[in-house]
Amino acid sequence: HICCLRGVGGDESNLEVVNDKWFPALENRDIDLLIAGATHTLERNVREQSTGSGFAFSTPYFYDGLRYQGMDTYVVCAEEMKRYDECSTLSICVSAVYSTSYNTISALFPPEFYKVAPSVDDMRNMFLNGTCNVLAVESLQLTAIFHDSDTVIEELTSGNRSLTKEPLAIATCTHDTEWSGMPGMSNDHD
Repeated sequence: HICCLRGVGGDESNLEVVNDKWFPALENRDIDLLIAGATHTLERNVREQSTGSGFAFSTPYFYDGLRYQGMDTYVVCAEEMKRYDECSTLSICVSAVYSTSYNTISALFPPEFYKVAPSVDDMRNMFLNGTCNVLAVESLQLTAIFHDSDTVIEELTSGNRSLTKEPLAIATCTHDTEWSGMPGMSNDHD
């Protein structure tokens, strides 16, 4: 989940969970901050793809990595990038276009081997209904995908390799002077 603050104050009604379209929501000022799960990249700092705007990021607070999770045979297929024999039906669910996960998977596999999920809920449903047999997710994302599902995360096989090292940070708009000017927020491209 991406937790976002709608306004200042200790009132919990100011908190909202947002599963997709994080940066457009920031740009449109629907939310003020992305608190969890935003990967800090130079591109997003200068010109994020879906909005064309730059965003301010805090110092990374956690490093997560993209891994394959899912059915044992297919996790091995994905890690070995094998696409024939028992792996010919490999289908990887990856989060929306403009995500760092999508960029990684689309560079490793031809389009017929991955499906793009527009939201975390869609990714879960696509996995549960058999549209895909492997998830390309970070550990924080996996928890969000199955938070309200009867599927037990422990039943999934986790890959042995981390494909990326994602610097997760708090993000806000550079034009939001209340938040982007706080200590630890970087918007050096201005």
